[in-house]
Amino acid sequence: MHSSVCNNSLKLLAIDNYIEGLDVYQLSQIVRKSTHTISRNVKRYEEESTHERQGNSTCGREPQIDVSLGSHIQYFYDKIPSLYHDETWEWSEDLEKSMIMLEAYPATTHEHPKSIPP
Repeated sequence: MHSSVCNNSLKLLAIDNYIEGLDVYQLSQIVRKSTHTISRNVKRYEEESTHERQGNSTCGREPQIDVSLGSHIQYFYDKIPSLYHDETWEWSEDLEKSMIMLEAYPATTHEHPKSIPP
């Protein structure tokens, strides 16, 4: 049996029975999870006094593209998807106006936006 994820009620059941003296093999039979999964949950309980995993202190790095800039890029992609796939697109005045507006936005979240041209 491969390692799997237990929901919180199964983890609590396993921890409660562990406290009462059952071993990892017996717990795995009760909650029908692998001994590895039960061992991991028991170890977490012994080290951290909890059955739940702690969240990460960081959830990845800061986005490099500003949200408003990203929405403009998405607009271009939705309007002219071939622009990003091949060289078959044609330049239009509407696209040129949109590009001028897009240039007013900073490339990263660390810059301040310029004024938007009319």
